[in-house]
Amino acid sequence: MMLMCLAFFCNAYNGAPRWYGNNHFRIVQKENMVRVAMSKMPWESFSVNLNDVISSEGYLSFEVKSENAILLRVDGFTADNQQVELFSEEIAAGKFKELFYNLASTQSKIEHLIIYVNPGKEYKGEVQFKGLKSTSLAEEKKAVTVFPNPTHGDVSVQLPDNTFNQVVLQDASGNVLSSKSAQGSQVLMNLNNQKPGIYIIKAKGRNAVVTTKIIKD
Repeated sequence: MMLMCLAFFCNAYNGAPRWYGNNHFRIVQKENMVRVAMSKMPWESFSVNLNDVISSEGYLSFEVKSENAILLRVDGFTADNQQVELFSEEIAAGKFKELFYNLASTQSKIEHLIIYVNPGKEYKGEVQFKGLKSTSLAEEKKAVTVFPNPTHGDVSVQLPDNTFNQVVLQDASGNVLSSKSAQGSQVLMNLNNQKPGIYIIKAKGRNAVVTTKIIKD
């Protein structure tokens, strides 16, 4: 089943986010994938209603891909009608980038996301989103540990439990450098070919994603 939304709004599946845009945005949703084709004026935006899928605790996460390199700005609209800037990210052309935001840093519940593509500029193109979700505070308390940290090369990743099945190494910008499947509670990751700096270890499970930072010296 595919849901296509023209003009002012998109009512998605039960329990899924609802996407809105004016007639300069063409929004198409299929399962957890949303395509937004646009020919927009400089400060036009589209939005997502989060009431059915998110709380004021934990992490907001989603993946985004654009056919062209863009600046993606995401603001939140709170229950007390305040608009707050959450983050701005450079998105490279042609590949998905996963984004995270800690909802606990806002004082009020975020009810909507307001999304700007190349804010302040006209833009014509398509942007794809998938996997919009929140990770609960209980899931957030699970921990992934790494040793040694700092490291010269190999690092052992200790997972919270056996529900975690993948470990991903990312650079500080969120670009995926390597990935391994987890067959048990411990995974060995190799940073020998990486430059000195700060990296992110991300453990993915069926219902949670946990991250930690590691230093390559």
